[in-house]
Amino acid sequence: MQQKVSSLDRSGSLQVRRRLRVPDDAGRKFSISAVLLLALVGCAAELDPAHRRSAAALHGTEVWVPLKDAGGTTRQIFTRICRPPGTGPWPVAVVNHGTALKEDVREDHIALYCTSTIARWFKSHGFMTVIPERRGYGRTGGRWAESEGDISDPDFYRAGMETARDIQAATSYALALPDARQSGAAVIGVSGGGWGTMAYSSMPHPGVDAFVVMAGGRGTHIVRGTQLNIAPDAVVETAGRFGATSRTPMLWVYAANDSHFGPRFASAMRDAFVAAGGKVSFVETAPFGDEGHFLFSRKGVKIWGPLFDSYFKARFPNFQESPVARVSNDGKATTQAQEPELIGKELE
Repeated sequence: MQQKVSSLDRSGSLQVRRRLRVPDDAGRKFSISAVLLLALVGCAAELDPAHRRSAAALHGTEVWVPLKDAGGTTRQIFTRICRPPGTGPWPVAVVNHGTALKEDVREDHIALYCTSTIARWFKSHGFMTVIPERRGYGRTGGRWAESEGDISDPDFYRAGMETARDIQAATSYALALPDARQSGAAVIGVSGGGWGTMAYSSMPHPGVDAFVVMAGGRGTHIVRGTQLNIAPDAVVETAGRFGATSRTPMLWVYAANDSHFGPRFASAMRDAFVAAGGKVSFVETAPFGDEGHFLFSRKGVKIWGPLFDSYFKARFPNFQESPVARVSNDGKATTQAQEPELIGKELE
């Protein structure tokens, strides 16, 4: 019997998925035992209200969001929705994961749980947190839509717009929910999801009034054992193309020791975006741990949390910390309500 543990998720958190492999001659016995065990566990779960509450706190509401791809075919993307205490209506925050170039990493991707620090931060500030898995990833599966193509002639614009297609679908779906506010939404993206967030800001985005890019960009590859950006000038040029039709003020955050998009590279993207007409509040933080690309994580909340606070207060006059729950400076949950303990802890 072997276990497979997934690779580091590009959002900055490790998500673990185990696959069990059993010798063929043991397959039948294992299958029968597993079915019986699962049946017993399932019955216990049905009878245990505390278990049901804990499961709901972990998984939130799981839905399939429709979108039309470039060819007009309707696809479905798996999306997790995490609601704060109360009845709403709540403003929406759509949190978008990074990009993985390896197929096995994409297949093993797991959407952030509602008990993750990132989801709890947004819930504690009164947001309905929406966490989509884009095409080609995790439970959504299917064809990977956001490839930049051949590394000899990458198309970063198309890659960004395909990422934005999924973000737009999840955002539109969430804004139409009866317990969601139809305005005052925020879209947040990390790494390749941040690149898609830039792209989405360049499109019509009714109801969305805030965009946050965390370590956003594209083009990083391992070439002959060395990590490099295959076409930095093309990435910067495309950032300017997005900026030409983007008008909502954005927050961009990069750590000084981001090995994917370092200070000069990130500043060049910002300069091109702003020169074309985009609006950016740009923050370069101090070095974060061993790799600044993973700033948007549990351990980074003491850095990105206050930055988000400042930006959202400027964008939303009524933005304030919820009196029901908050994320403390050490990244642990502190609650006044009887919420379940953290059971889906991120691994970093």
